Amino acid sequence: MNNNLPPEIDVVIIGGGPAGVATALALKNQGEKRVAILEKTRQDNFRIGETLPPSVPPVLEQLGVYDVLTEDEHLRSWGNCSAWGGSQLGFQDFFFYPGGQGWHLNRSQFDASLTRAAQKRGVMVMWETTALGGNQLADGQWRLKLRAKDGSQFHLKTSFVVDATGNRSLFATWQGANKVRMDSLIAVASVFTWDKNAPEDYYTLVETTELGWWYAARLPHGQAIATFMSDSNLLQKYGLLQAKNWTTYLQQTQHIQKLTHDATKQSRLLIQPATSQYLDQMTGDGWLAVGDAACTLDPLASAGIYKALQSGIKAGEAIALYFAGNGNALTTYELETRHQFEVYLQDRIKYYDQEKRWNKSPFWRLRRGRVSLSPAQPIFFPEFPQIPSALRRLNMYLPPKDLQLLCQLCNPSKNASHVVAQFLAQSDRQISAYRVIEALQGLLEQKILTT
Repeated sequence: MNNNLPPEIDVVIIGGGPAGVATALALKNQGEKRVAILEKTRQDNFRIGETLPPSVPPVLEQLGVYDVLTEDEHLRSWGNCSAWGGSQLGFQDFFFYPGGQGWHLNRSQFDASLTRAAQKRGVMVMWETTALGGNQLADGQWRLKLRAKDGSQFHLKTSFVVDATGNRSLFATWQGANKVRMDSLIAVASVFTWDKNAPEDYYTLVETTELGWWYAARLPHGQAIATFMSDSNLLQKYGLLQAKNWTTYLQQTQHIQKLTHDATKQSRLLIQPATSQYLDQMTGDGWLAVGDAACTLDPLASAGIYKALQSGIKAGEAIALYFAGNGNALTTYELETRHQFEVYLQDRIKYYDQEKRWNKSPFWRLRRGRVSLSPAQPIFFPEFPQIPSALRRLNMYLPPKDLQLLCQLCNPSKNASHVVAQFLAQSDRQISAYRVIEALQGLLEQKILTT
């Protein structure tokens, strides 16, 4: 039992990443709430870096932690350049944006500095503490089961829980929420080191290939990172989870290989999921999910930390309203988060549709806008016993229960436009018609529906 704990915490945040810390800081800005962050590490492990656009420093300033950028060892970034839709590089210079620059981060140092800044503001940080479970008591409070670094277990009571566990969505899934994955994107990265004469390219570099796209950027201490983004089945098929094959594919690029040329060391491959996904339930009685725990975006959106910080600010505001007796605060937060994800999905289609090469590539076909279904086409649902399991395999379109509703609306007397309109009228989700059309096309391709 940890005897140094206060008898009660108002808000416990599980996860010390940017979204969790921003939530804590936003709550501190709202008033004197007792806030604790549970962080399972010391935040000293290597984390894949990220380039911050000029839009992020003003958000850090709003939270009162702008100094985390200037006090640590981060590199300035002058912009982005990409070979997207063609082999020639196009440039987006940060010089023309407010602030005039971005940052190439030492990511682990950034996260740790952000957490320590919250600690200085009165947030209790419980380092190397893991959440094992939790249950809601009769009085509405939560009793969390935790494990300390030494393996001992203890309990902590709180009035509100924030899930900031990233794409694991740990606490939300304990409450019955389900992840809806839109793709199977995986990031496969390696860090390159130069003993001397490291390249001085301060632009973030993106380059497309037939199987996916590459991202490369400078890091502090004479290093650079190169990351390949592709779907898990393609990485398996072409052996790109093996260092030798990955490096060979890197050397076939036109631009990325120039940045990594002549490096004296190359790290092992770092593999992590980069799927676009969202929770079918982001809030509940006395809890909410924030940042990547609520929804994750394709890294192409370049919105990772910016989205996390903004999500934390919105979450902090919603929790403050919840404590003030606003019964709609959490629902409003969830609806806004869902709407932002829908907008992102439409933007993702536009970006990927700009790359017209490799028309037969399954990676690019999956991500381009593709409306081939005629609005006047009648659609029929011939129900069969294996429907539930078949729908679970298609949850990249919509959650299975929504797909079930969509199927049930299909009969020979209704054409596709009627089905889409009726689904949008009956569904409790604010989604675009395109999402429903894409789901109908997927169900037809899998022969769950027929014309």
